[in-house]
Formats: sequence, structure tokens, C-alpha cells
Amino acid sequence: MRARIVLVALAVSTFFYVTVETLPIGLLPQIADGVHVPDSAVGLLVTAYGLVVVVATIPRVARKGRASYLGERSAGHQDPGATSTHLLLKAAADAWSRA
Repeated sequence: MRARIVLVALAVSTFFYVTVETLPIGLLPQIADGVHVPDSAVGLLVTAYGLVVVVATIPRVARKGRASYLGERSAGHQDPGATSTHLLLKAAADAWSRA
């Protein structure tokens, strides 16, 4: 029973990660058409969201992953996952602005 609960929690968290963090990159044209703005403007909005996530992780103390071994010393450093997500979103926005 515990294994099923863990599996459902993993599936739900994966769904939310893809929906919130990576799906908007693939849907930039559809989002832009829906709100009647250029693709590049939507790309910049998604990039701004990624930047906010990166900045918001700096004061936090890592509880999971390799950085958790640092304990309180992990506070004040960017989260690598948030940083890489921001860089992906920024690259997508730059590509759409040039298209």
C-alpha cells in the first residue's frame, strides 16, 4: 500500500513539474495567440517567471539532493535546478524573439 501512495505522489509531482516548468515552452505560440501578443513577449514573460524562481531559491536551505549535505551553509546559493530551468526558458524566449 505504501508503495502505491509513493508512486501516486511521484506521478502527481511529475505532472505538476512538467505542467508548470516545461510545458509553457512548447506552448509559446498558442499562448501568444490566445492573449493576442507576439511570441517574444510571451517568451519574456515565461523567462521572467524562471528568473523569479531562481532568485527565490537563494535564501532557502536545501533539504533534498546533494546540497542538503551542506545544511545551513546551502542558504545564499542558487538552486541548480531552478537556474537550469531559467536558462532553458531564457534560451526559448531568445529563439522565439529571433523567429
